[in-house]
Amino acid sequence: MAAAVIAFGIAAALAVVAATPSDAHPVPQKPLKVITVRGPHHRTYVLKVWAKVHTPFCLSHAHGKPIRHFLARHTCTGLTRYLVTTKVNGRRVGFAQSTVGFKGNTVQQSYKITGDFRQLITKDGTGNFNSLFASGYHTPAGPQRIPSPDAFKALSQDVVVTSVDAWYVRGTTPRNAAPLIQMAKDIYLGWYY
Repeated sequence: MAAAVIAFGIAAALAVVAATPSDAHPVPQKPLKVITVRGPHHRTYVLKVWAKVHTPFCLSHAHGKPIRHFLARHTCTGLTRYLVTTKVNGRRVGFAQSTVGFKGNTVQQSYKITGDFRQLITKDGTGNFNSLFASGYHTPAGPQRIPSPDAFKALSQDVVVTSVDAWYVRGTTPRNAAPLIQMAKDIYLGWYY
């Protein structure tokens, strides 16, 4: 009888471990950082950063054959991923941002690689970086994965590409909703953390 109870206890413990991702991260009590960005046309965004992870490894955090193939052939200088919330026109918004850098043999080659990657990641069906949701991070409200449809924008400057997947916290998000695309443009280069 005691052996059956012990076996049941072990089985129950293993079931809990199997059901709980080992890399799950609770939502912080407060944002890691709050940043105010003033965009053009008098638009202001208060960004609440709930998760940030930097890694020198890019390929292992990417999906989609074309994106993975590109990353396997070019030198990535690092990947920083974020989960952030803000408000756009009074509506709560969440977004997952990935920022990646590239290096070539020359400055011109680095710029070309960066531009090529931005064009590739912008095309439907080529892939992207896994959001921090996939690594067990969360935001305090709204979907806990990037919903479909969402608004997607990739921007680049020098040797860095930033991609943003944005969505409304409540309700549906129209594909590439103009206010969310505008937000991605407005905050680009306006905040670093």
